Amino acid sequence: MQIAADIVNRPLEIVGGEAASALGVAFVAAMGAGLFQRWDEIERFITHGTIYQPRSVAVAHYQRGFALYRDLYQRLQPFLPELGTRQESER
Repeated sequence: MQIAADIVNRPLEIVGGEAASALGVAFVAAMGAGLFQRWDEIERFITHGTIYQPRSVAVAHYQRGFALYRDLYQRLQPFLPELGTRQESER
């Protein structure tokens, strides 16, 4: 989770309990069925866990890498159609 917090440059909190994903899905279904009116009503069912704060050195590292990726992608974009073209002998 630390790497995810560094990449998105936002604090991330782990929701406590084994069935956090199931709780989220159940709450979305309950919202759709009209059993809850507001998203913040799920708070009473959540136990809070560890909060991962983004680390500035790691954030800078991932931002540099993403900037390089975007630059390379733009430069290579003219060649991308060729990568998707299969030779007749490969079909």
